[in-house]
Amino acid sequence: MRSFELSIRPQYVRQTNAEAIFGNGKKGYLHEIQRVFKEDFDALPTFTIITAPTGTGKSYAFPFPVLEAKQRPQKSFTTDRNCVGLVVLPTNALIEELAKNFRETYPQLKVEVINSARLNAAGKKGFDRLEAILAIVRASDLVITNPDIINYTMHGGYHQYAFNKHTGRKEFHNLLELFDYLIFDEYHLYDEAQIANILTLAYLRDLILDHNNRLKYIFTSATPEPKLKELLESNFGADEVREIIEQIVDEPTQARAIHGKLEVLFYWSNSFADTIEAQLDTIAQELAEGRKALIIFDQLREVHTWKTQLEQHFALAPHEIYASTGYAPKEEDSQTKIKQARLILATNKAEVGVNYEVQYCLMQPGKFYQNFVQRFGRVARGNEEGKVVICLDNASQYKALARELKGKTIAYYDFVEALVTHLRHQEFYSKKVPQYLGEYMWCIEHSIRHHQSYHTRRRLQQRLDDTQFFRQVEHAYSRYVLLRQINGLIKDLLADALSTPPEKLRSRSVAQLLAEHEKRLRSGYDARQWAEWWGHYLDTYLSFRDGSMVVKIIDQALDIELNYSLDWILQHKQILEVRKLEDKSPPTIEYIVGNLKERDKELQYNIATIPAVHALENRLVDYREKWQIQKKFQEGIARIEAKLKKQDLTQVHVQLQLELLDKLRLLSLTYDAHRVKIESIASDEPLL
Repeated sequence: MRSFELSIRPQYVRQTNAEAIFGNGKKGYLHEIQRVFKEDFDALPTFTIITAPTGTGKSYAFPFPVLEAKQRPQKSFTTDRNCVGLVVLPTNALIEELAKNFRETYPQLKVEVINSARLNAAGKKGFDRLEAILAIVRASDLVITNPDIINYTMHGGYHQYAFNKHTGRKEFHNLLELFDYLIFDEYHLYDEAQIANILTLAYLRDLILDHNNRLKYIFTSATPEPKLKELLESNFGADEVREIIEQIVDEPTQARAIHGKLEVLFYWSNSFADTIEAQLDTIAQELAEGRKALIIFDQLREVHTWKTQLEQHFALAPHEIYASTGYAPKEEDSQTKIKQARLILATNKAEVGVNYEVQYCLMQPGKFYQNFVQRFGRVARGNEEGKVVICLDNASQYKALARELKGKTIAYYDFVEALVTHLRHQEFYSKKVPQYLGEYMWCIEHSIRHHQSYHTRRRLQQRLDDTQFFRQVEHAYSRYVLLRQINGLIKDLLADALSTPPEKLRSRSVAQLLAEHEKRLRSGYDARQWAEWWGHYLDTYLSFRDGSMVVKIIDQALDIELNYSLDWILQHKQILEVRKLEDKSPPTIEYIVGNLKERDKELQYNIATIPAVHALENRLVDYREKWQIQKKFQEGIARIEAKLKKQDLTQVHVQLQLELLDKLRLLSLTYDAHRVKIESIASDEPLL
């Protein structure tokens, strides 16, 4: 293996002259982001984008507006009420860690977590979950949640359970108006569809809140996405957007250490296993001298494999080895296990906010530059010195970096500048965002129309017209109209099947019509299938993340119980037994699994969001086709059309379906992993 070395000088975050006494009694100078949150929060525009490397302590600034409002209530943005902040984090593990840190550092604040575990523990189901969320927020100073909760509420998920229930002031905008600021931490992890969701949230602030329109939105990350700033400026105006880049220096005057000196070793190798083998003696020495080590893998499978091998390797000088991955029980105290471990094996979970307190790191760079920067920032925080070993399998990248960096001692930002030039950058297709915006706006309006208040629906429609929303957001209107047309055509099909004038069905949603006319629609085969497909399709908008089947797993090899992706389990784990628990409501299936097996890619997915009227085979997608899911959707449309054209073309239900298929061809432009709803997965496992 070829290799080269370089050094990165210690990093310091520049401090201002502003001081603060934190809630735990500690006094210190503030860096710029903390100072802005404490002293100039009023002056921030609607949107603020913050860039700061890992370890700068930017998250400790998040509670400052609430603290200032309590200590100095004359602050203009909180003169007539309490200040409440919302922090949105991408993982529940990070939520629990930050909540714990805030409660210790700011004991005078009531910090609350909202996630499914909290709501399940309270025994809340259906619409009662929204009522519980509102109650928690009203009793809090600072709320920490995940984007899934926000998205589900915004798209009216809880209101589906309230058909005939008076919801009163229990709609999404009532939740939104309780907050003064929303922070989206680690926003670089969000793709175009998810950023569009957040922009929809911002538009709803302007469209519905009216005099309660005081929300500020803050985006924070160590790896900025320039096109986000462009999007915000083009949609809301340059005056409404501010960017703050934390000043990082390499000398300690009026500054706080965030990273000590780093020795960096690059290997060129096609085998990360060979790189690990080459570094085993170094790892042993690091551990023997009382330091902690971290190995970051691209694949979860490799974590499981290497944990067993390293436990055997260090059997004579046992060190606590911990796998820090998403493959763990929800109740596991990961922070305690991280502190106890001497050697930590991690996946991309290491990229998001976790402080491992390690001095040595061996890592794969990840798929994109953004992954690399997040992983690199895990090592030698504070005044600690450290070493990072990076395995590159791309010869051209390695050679280019060797020419530019070999043997040098450089500043952190010079190092990052070199990496951004030579590593692959994750593309952000900003042109897709307006299309998603149009779809989301129709889904939200549709939910309000059928499950929420008449007043809110009329207000939203009026504000969309008054603000000329669809003239401002290019391409959004075409997608908004497209979903409306598809919905209308499916209702026309239902009307034809029920022999009812279409105008009599206008006040009811497709889902309501299915529920109300279930017996009669058994004979309306085509209409029923289209209506069920549309219900599945609209359900995907309730999810912030990609669709996947999460099931109960009992892993006998690791002696743990957890919920995890069935897709990954079927690919990588031996299936020992499958149990159907009829006594559960609804009935659930448990998968008892054993050791790793040779990876199985011969899986077949049953996807409910690919149309399959007259063509049930459309829904069956193999492993390779899953990566070309848009093409599979388009092929399914063509197959249905070919079969319809063999029928009597004078029939109304045939004409309506052909018209519908034309609309679905346009719909396919945004058909991606976010619109996939997996009903089941088949494999060659005899137990399945």
